[in-house]
Amino acid sequence: MAGGFQVDLEALIGASKGVLDLARDFQNTDVKNFLPDQSAAGSTALAKALDEFGDRWNRGIDNLMKDSTEIAGRLGETAVAYIEADRAVAQTFRDLLARLESSGPIG
Repeated sequence: MAGGFQVDLEALIGASKGVLDLARDFQNTDVKNFLPDQSAAGSTALAKALDEFGDRWNRGIDNLMKDSTEIAGRLGETAVAYIEADRAVAQTFRDLLARLESSGPIG
């Protein structure tokens, strides 16, 4: 389209769905399940450091999930806005065409 822009609605909707799917995949993941417990760590100090690391990692994942959900929502809202605008413009052209057809030949 010369001089204009195009929106790939399928890509926009797919991106929204992809971000939500990724967020759902991580939603029930507890990082601590991947870390060794105190007996496997070999020392109380290392176990404590790993526990603190796991807490920070979980907070980061939680924040990432919140941001991802918001991003997915905004992508979806953007797609809906484009679809609604496209439908409104199409209806305006249909209405205009109907008025022109009902008014008879021009000239």
